[in-house]
Amino acid sequence: MQFFFDRHILGDVTEENPTGTPVVVQDSFNTDCVIMTVGLPNGKRQVYLNDGHVESRYDFYPNVDKRTGKTVGKEYRKEASWYQYNIILEKEDSDRYVELFNKLST
Repeated sequence: MQFFFDRHILGDVTEENPTGTPVVVQDSFNTDCVIMTVGLPNGKRQVYLNDGHVESRYDFYPNVDKRTGKTVGKEYRKEASWYQYNIILEKEDSDRYVELFNKLST
């Protein structure tokens, strides 16, 4: 089942919107992909999904001589990190989410 929620983003700076004021867009996620949710103190809810992505980046690291322990140059290395998808629901959407699943569980 898809759960639709409002997400607030910073709008593009245009002639009609010179300050880039926030814009509300409607997004959704598949509730079958939810691992867990965490209630936040301000009434919002963080939703963790069973999906993510790998990001790779290249960076310079010191090349250390193992015998002397001294830096002898720099080495260009690739590192990969896993990022889990999560969504923050505003209070109104969080309340709807909890109410929906309370109804489904009874």
